[in-house]
Amino acid sequence: MTDDVQMVMLGSVYQDVEKWMSRAEASYPEKFRDRVRFTVLVAHRITAGCDILLMPSRFEPCGLN
Repeated sequence: MTDDVQMVMLGSVYQDVEKWMSRAEASYPEKFRDRVRFTVLVAHRITAGCDILLMPSRFEPCGLN
C-alpha cells in the first residue's frame, strides 16, 4: 500500500471485519491498527487525532459523537 493513509478500528464489530483488519494489520503494520477491546482513553485519542471519523451506531441515529 503506497497511499499516505492510516486506518484504525476500535471496538468489536462483525467477526469477518475483525479478521480482515487483523490480516491488514499483519500485512501493513504502519497503516492499520485494530483494537477489539474498547477503552474510553483510546477512543478519545482516536477522535482527537483523526481527520475523518466513521462511527456507525445502533443507538445513535447518525453515529453522533
